Amino acid sequence: MPSVNSTAAPQELTGQSLHLDVANTREAAKPIHFPWLTEVRFFAAFAVLIHHTAQARWLAGLGSQPFGWIEHLGNHGVRVFFVLSGFLITHLLLTERAKTGTIAIKKFYLRRVLRIWPLYYALLAVAIAMPASSLVVKEPSMIATLAAAQFQSWEIKFGLLAFLLPNIALMVYPAMLGFAQAWSVGVEEQFYLLWPVLMKKLGNRPLLALSGVLSVKVIVVLVFNYIFFFSGWQMTPQLQQHLAVAFNCVNIFQIEAMVIGGTAAYLLLQHRELFVNLTRNNLFRLTVAACMIVCLSQAWSQLHEQIGCDIVYALLLLTLTLSGQRLPQILERPLTYFGKISYGIYMLHPLVICLVVKALSMTKIPVSNTFFGVLMCLSIIILTLLASSASYELFERRFLNIKRKYMVIESSAT
Repeated sequence: MPSVNSTAAPQELTGQSLHLDVANTREAAKPIHFPWLTEVRFFAAFAVLIHHTAQARWLAGLGSQPFGWIEHLGNHGVRVFFVLSGFLITHLLLTERAKTGTIAIKKFYLRRVLRIWPLYYALLAVAIAMPASSLVVKEPSMIATLAAAQFQSWEIKFGLLAFLLPNIALMVYPAMLGFAQAWSVGVEEQFYLLWPVLMKKLGNRPLLALSGVLSVKVIVVLVFNYIFFFSGWQMTPQLQQHLAVAFNCVNIFQIEAMVIGGTAAYLLLQHRELFVNLTRNNLFRLTVAACMIVCLSQAWSQLHEQIGCDIVYALLLLTLTLSGQRLPQILERPLTYFGKISYGIYMLHPLVICLVVKALSMTKIPVSNTFFGVLMCLSIIILTLLASSASYELFERRFLNIKRKYMVIESSAT
């Protein structure tokens, strides 16, 4: 997850070259901080938490599968995370290139390592060490199935997880209890590996990098669609299975969302005043709000539908960032803090869910009782927030303090 809240210093694109307006040196020296984006990170993580909480009883074999908008709420939360990542990282990289003339790739990687790796590997160790069978509530159930397959093809599975390829592991092997959510972290890490190199090489032409990466994803998906639906090729079941896995690996690598976010960052740097005027127009705001409702109403599965939603999310980020509106302080302070610990919320909540459902199943409360559902939901939310806060304050913050030593552009890091 991105670990920077941001605000744009006055920057613009002139011709093909990005440069920083340093007429006001005090303004240019201010830390980068975008209002609202920290809070958006919390809401995105919370959407995933609610989605998985609603699934909990079904996964444990204690109830039916959720349906309606809540069934795909988590997917939208993750897409918002991806758009936000692309926006922040692209903005920071282009700003760094404009101010220094280059991008310190080694320092960028060190910052990402110090932000992402400690909790990732700590949770992986916990997921490996904790007997998955201890989390089983009822058989048959999805949790029981996953627990039984915990060590299936373990050497390859562990290798993929250890080398930050959890998205590939999830497509090829059964998910690991308490760690399946890490697939999106893997997607972001792979994006982080690629993006600073492209921005350094093509930083004078950011749109070329952005459109090029998006075009590659679209073309690959179109090729797979042609093979599956239009080619008429006669494939053996084994080949069809291999191609399906390959397609799923491409599909889950949702780099298009991060590219859309990066495009929004580029356009903001190039046409800041235009977007300030646009996003403060009430009709524009109402249009974005209506589009958000449409996006959240269904589980859009086609690539063009997902890209359409990503564009709406990017416009939402720009609107919130440039609106000039602030939350009441009584809400802003806790939501900002929850945004700071959102990485922990996202990573730790599945394990908390498993533990809470297991504990409540051992009580005498009937699982069909409304009180059981309310108690489960409240317990998961409260314990996840507490665990995430403890992780941030006692564990992650130590690495974040080291991370600041490698900052090139001063920012409100979390």
